[in-house]
Amino acid sequence: MTSTPGSHSPTLKGWILRDGVITVSLSITFVTLHMWQTGSPGWLSALPVLIVGFIGIYALCYIYHEWGHYLGARLAQVNMPLAPYKGILLGYFDNSSNSREAFLSMSWGGVIGYSSVTAICVVLHLNIDSLMTAAMLVGGLAFLVQSLSVDLPQIIRVRRGGNHANVNADGTQPALILKRTWQSWLVLGVLVFAWNL
Repeated sequence: MTSTPGSHSPTLKGWILRDGVITVSLSITFVTLHMWQTGSPGWLSALPVLIVGFIGIYALCYIYHEWGHYLGARLAQVNMPLAPYKGILLGYFDNSSNSREAFLSMSWGGVIGYSSVTAICVVLHLNIDSLMTAAMLVGGLAFLVQSLSVDLPQIIRVRRGGNHANVNADGTQPALILKRTWQSWLVLGVLVFAWNL
């Protein structure tokens, strides 16, 4: 979340429209594939359901993770310049000019954002037990455990007095994120397997 704004002049309304269109498009796709798979069960319909369900929800978790960051920062009265529409990053949080309290608010906002999407997947799967909702649930849980394994250590270190700029720089190293991703996904995979025994 610490980059330099580009030359574009995106608006909040534009971001709401862009992410709203993505959300509605994915929702229609989920429902359409669910209906196809229910009416024509088999591997030909199951495969796109599994792929789109997992990747689509993972993408929505990422989108609302960014919205959570933005709203958390705004709640702390931080001015976050908006990023260009072409990427995932919604806004730019400047660690050097913002307080640790603002960093924590921004960080918790991101956690609440993706946790909310995963909670919706849990409720959907409890009410509609289908291959699509199962794929969405696993996609949401995959994002949740991966992101918590990255976010929580940073939040804890900053709450204990760590310098938020340094903690954020250390915690967002690609090698560390990759390591925590496969570790958290391994644990999730074991739990999903054990649950279905």
